Amino acid sequence: MCTAGSCVSGPPAPPTATCSGTRGRDVGTTVPSATFTDCDGNEVSLDYLCGYDAAWVYSFATWCGICRSEMRTINDWVATQPADRFEMLIVVTSTTEHGTPNAAYCDSIRDEFGLTNATVLFDDSNRFLNTFYYGGAGAEMAFDNGVMVQKGGVTRGLIESLL
Repeated sequence: MCTAGSCVSGPPAPPTATCSGTRGRDVGTTVPSATFTDCDGNEVSLDYLCGYDAAWVYSFATWCGICRSEMRTINDWVATQPADRFEMLIVVTSTTEHGTPNAAYCDSIRDEFGLTNATVLFDDSNRFLNTFYYGGAGAEMAFDNGVMVQKGGVTRGLIESLL
């Protein structure tokens, strides 16, 4: 799918919306203005999340066993959600050797886990940590029309309640 990047197939491009409100990294603030790179080398601004009723941003350290387990089931669940109202954004933040990911590594992770229903980005310079002041494995946030409603402990039920 790769809604934020260029992929061969998938749903239409993400909705366009203007983010408003105070930008920040805390619950109740609008998604920070930050740009990451997808597995295909395209720059993706987080601003596009403001066009979705619900968005789940998940930091994926590939050495993390819990994260790997979650990724094995997430793609099928995402496929059941309305693509025009929900976006799943997975940010690969570390390699299995605790190294820095790059586009080729990101692509291999997207393929290994079959992440065809989510936008997969990689963080090669700790931008995720710097943007959200939130490090470690499994760091995640939920957004409602670009406004953060949960930091940590995001569940599928929470996302479904936003839709």
